[in-house]
Amino acid sequence: MVVEVIKSKVSWPRCPNRPSFDIYHRPETTDLDLVKAIPNENEKLGLNSDDIVLDLGAHIGGFSKWVLVCGVKSVICVEPYLPNFRLLRRNLGKEFSATLNYAACVQGWGSGKECKLYVAGGRSEGRHSLIAKNNRPYRTVPSVGFLDLLYQHKPSVVKIDIEGSEFLLESDLSSLPLDTKKLSIEFHKMNKDSLKRSLDIVKSLVIQGFSTEREPRFTKQWRNTVGVWVRQ
Repeated sequence: MVVEVIKSKVSWPRCPNRPSFDIYHRPETTDLDLVKAIPNENEKLGLNSDDIVLDLGAHIGGFSKWVLVCGVKSVICVEPYLPNFRLLRRNLGKEFSATLNYAACVQGWGSGKECKLYVAGGRSEGRHSLIAKNNRPYRTVPSVGFLDLLYQHKPSVVKIDIEGSEFLLESDLSSLPLDTKKLSIEFHKMNKDSLKRSLDIVKSLVIQGFSTEREPRFTKQWRNTVGVWVRQ
């Protein structure tokens, strides 16, 4: 099946200081809506020209392209869903300093092993997860270890939007290397334990010296929420 792809300019007329950029996306999906939400969710990161950014759950490259046009030094992208990865590669191209990984991020050390990616239906191509849910079909994809990425690339900024798989990284997040100064994490409600596990991760970040720059909103109706943390 041929999927339509178009190019659109992403801009924020009410915030003229935000840099605009072009992005290839699928108009029949929520791709463009997800990209447009990125600055509001992540401006508190306080990006600068020395930042190396690790983008887990890179989708079609919206976050990575935004931080690159904001002037960061480089990005490392990790995206396990092949149709998304193809658009990611098209969006970042050769003019940006970007390392692209077709893989799912898993806990600890060790790369190259295969894992199951459970594919969501519907209009959103950003909800695929390593967590089995609602009898979703799965695809087998390569993996890369979170600690491998952290210690190889030494990112100062880590963005995590991996559809519930953030809980698989809980032990790694409790002891981050000192190079990691800025974090953006989207928490997802996967089951009844998700709130407690989210709060446990937040607590571990505070213990490591991170201050909360954007508070995640765990309302009674929460399904997903983004928080931002920074340390000196």
